[in-house]
Amino acid sequence: MPISIFSRISLFAPIVALALGGCAMSALQKHPASPQVELGNVYRPPLSGVLTRVAVLPLAGDVQPPDALREMDKTFHAEFNKPERFEGIQVRRPELIDIIHQDQLYSTDRIPQELLIALRKKYNAEAVLFTDITYYRPYRPIAISVRTKLVDLRTNEVLWAIDSAFDSAEPGVATAARTFSKLTEQNPGILKAADSSGVLLSPQRFARFVAREIFATLPNRSIARE
Repeated sequence: MPISIFSRISLFAPIVALALGGCAMSALQKHPASPQVELGNVYRPPLSGVLTRVAVLPLAGDVQPPDALREMDKTFHAEFNKPERFEGIQVRRPELIDIIHQDQLYSTDRIPQELLIALRKKYNAEAVLFTDITYYRPYRPIAISVRTKLVDLRTNEVLWAIDSAFDSAEPGVATAARTFSKLTEQNPGILKAADSSGVLLSPQRFARFVAREIFATLPNRSIARE
């Protein structure tokens, strides 16, 4: 019988409060590319233990065209591994279909028992990363909203969570995206573009910026109680 990973997690309540916009435990983070912009709704409690391998599930969301979501699978997996805090093991959509007969699973869905078993045994994972694309606007001004959670498979604790929106119509977000492009772009032709604003025209590049911003707030590999 399917079970809910979150139904037994006492730490889930503060995350709900964060999503609703009010919680004393809320940790406002700064955008890594632009300290002037605050990144809210970040949940990062002090926990004990060491975490190494994380199963990275395919992104979940009602995104059109569907190919855009599959492209973001690769982008978010790559950016999750960039900080080198964890070893992110990608669970591909065909693999997920083989296990649970569907190609995506929302962070709020009930997680089937067979998936829990596979994550522990087949992928040797200690935790699982859920990522939902809750809003997607691929045309100007590009906007992406993301809800993601890192859950310990050994204790069922939420180790980290974020629920944030990135709208390039907001001047601070646009500035952060341009700064990110200048810092990371390897193509000289793109760098010559007017103030690197190409990132505000490309959904793929903007998604990379969003993923980098989100995963910059991940906890360290060794999560020590403070």
